[in-house]
Amino acid sequence: MARSPFPAILVCGMAALAGCARTPIVSYNMAIPPPAPHEIREAIGGRDVPVVVRGSPFPGVSSRQLAIIIVGEMPSLYEARTIPVDTLTETGIVWDFGVSRTANLPVATVPQDIRADLQLVQPGQRPISEVQGHISDVQAPTDPAFASFIHQMTLGLLMPNPETYDEWWHPRMFPF
Repeated sequence: MARSPFPAILVCGMAALAGCARTPIVSYNMAIPPPAPHEIREAIGGRDVPVVVRGSPFPGVSSRQLAIIIVGEMPSLYEARTIPVDTLTETGIVWDFGVSRTANLPVATVPQDIRADLQLVQPGQRPISEVQGHISDVQAPTDPAFASFIHQMTLGLLMPNPETYDEWWHPRMFPF
């Protein structure tokens, strides 16, 4: 009698999914229409770009402290230099964090499920670019998984769909 391979496949699949727990999940760009690379380049290219953090998912770490950590982890694109600030008065980047915790466990032992909304904004206008993301099992802002999350979110914000984007074809060029 032949054995079914199903149990072995199920165990391997569950092990593979368990390894994804600390993998950043980042949405497609949510701005409508999505920004063209030249629009992002025009907004931030070659200048100091202020970065604001709203809320901190880490107890004892202020938004300002977290902004300093985040700026250190963000990749540099379009020759822009990111600088942490408390408020935006010009075109800049906004990190808005939310956190969910598992109930009935002490804060010190609870891995965090971190969610963030990241926007490139100009005051008084719709976001130029926006992504949302999620990562689980992060203990501290110095966690390598958190650094990976910051990196992937920044790429999603400032390089929307780079592998499929053809810069000359953009919805704003063809209004029909």
